[in-house]
Amino acid sequence: MTRTHCSAVAIPTLLTACAAIVLIGLPAWAAPDDQPTDHTTTTDQEGTATNVGHDQAENRPNSADDQPGENDSERPDELSKENRSGSNEAGEAATTRDATGSASGAHSTSAGSRQNTDESEPLPAESLVADFRTRKDIESPRHWMFELKFGPYKPDVDAESGLSGHPYRDVFECLPGHSCSKWAGYTVMSQAELDFQVWKGFGSLGIAGTIGYFRIKGKALQPEDPSVPYDPDSNPYIYSGDTTTMNLLPFVLQVVYRWDYAAIKWGVPIVPYVKGGAVCTVWWIENGNGDVARFGNGTKARGTTFGYEINLGIAFLLDVLEPSAAKTMDREIGINHSYLFAEFVHSQVRWAVHDRMRLGMPATFLAGLALEF
Repeated sequence: MTRTHCSAVAIPTLLTACAAIVLIGLPAWAAPDDQPTDHTTTTDQEGTATNVGHDQAENRPNSADDQPGENDSERPDELSKENRSGSNEAGEAATTRDATGSASGAHSTSAGSRQNTDESEPLPAESLVADFRTRKDIESPRHWMFELKFGPYKPDVDAESGLSGHPYRDVFECLPGHSCSKWAGYTVMSQAELDFQVWKGFGSLGIAGTIGYFRIKGKALQPEDPSVPYDPDSNPYIYSGDTTTMNLLPFVLQVVYRWDYAAIKWGVPIVPYVKGGAVCTVWWIENGNGDVARFGNGTKARGTTFGYEINLGIAFLLDVLEPSAAKTMDREIGINHSYLFAEFVHSQVRWAVHDRMRLGMPATFLAGLALEF
């Protein structure tokens, strides 16, 4: 009876242990072989849970001898529940790691995109430094000044001593007894000037060369009776059907000083200046055919007259109106500064070797545009 009772107890116990081993190892056998490498830890955890379950299953027969047989039938269900719970926890952990890895990858990709974008765009600090650097640090070298200027001009021909009558007024303005305009005898003097700056410190000092052009057209005169010599009382001049033209070509060499220190250093847009130097004016008079006319004594109406000129002016720095455009001009074509200016001109041009003609003007003005580069 004793052997039969022991066999009856041992056989169910062995069957229960085998079932527990099969149930515990089933999830590991069922797992696919082609899982990604990221799930290696999950497999290890499942394997550890399987080993633990197996050890517990091997230890349970020892305790089964001490407990009633009815508890032995409940062991497989409990082990299965624990095994399924462990498998679910391992699956959730793997899913969590997958999600975390995906989020990390997305974060890395986003960070990489931001890095690439940042590398392609200039840093704000660099643009701020460029904006706040002074013009002195970033401007190109400046050595030259070019001026283009215009103004009214009327040569002081009739002021020459020893003349009989007023030839300039009669030809280029109007004859005595005729109504004359206030601006009769005036026309535009056009000049181009180029300065080279030899010194820059408290202002700038330079040498200026100027060339100009003046042309005025009038009506030719002839005595009322061409067969009789001219006499202002008995045989005055009258207009003929021909025209006559006077041309002046002045060359000016001057020293110029500009007080541009405040404009360059502090941005004050007002630049006063002064010029002074010598003038050489080439002149000639044309008849209606375009040839050089002749005076009454038969000599050709042409010559060269010398003198001097003084200019007092003031310029307005245009850079202050549009600083960004000024920087662009400097960077792309090398023009440092641009100015609008006006100047008072006093010239005395009345000395000549022969055929002297007084061609200066005591007071006039010129205005124009200046470019510094």
